Amino acid sequence: LDKMETLSLVTSVITLYGGSLIYSSLENPTDTPGNGIKWSIFFVILIPNTIFGLFWLWCMRQEFVKMAYKKTHSKRIAMIMGCFLSDVWILMKEVDTQEKELKEAEEA
Repeated sequence: LDKMETLSLVTSVITLYGGSLIYSSLENPTDTPGNGIKWSIFFVILIPNTIFGLFWLWCMRQEFVKMAYKKTHSKRIAMIMGCFLSDVWILMKEVDTQEKELKEAEEA
């Protein structure tokens, strides 16, 4: 599995388990844990979901930069879309390498 799939699975397991704990405490008020425990479960759910959301945004930014560079071959546009971060150069090299390999494969 790649990083995003693994992080997604871990996040969903934490969310489902934590959500079921909160739901069961709402369903059975006699065994309700204190507010401190409810808040800690909430943050145990919130933190991994926030991390996954930020990681997803980071990966989508990289894919948009690759797509823009493939379409236009403009380094300026790719740098602007990539917010002038250093990984944009690596992404442009990857796109160039992939296109070069495709041309070589077509010629063979």
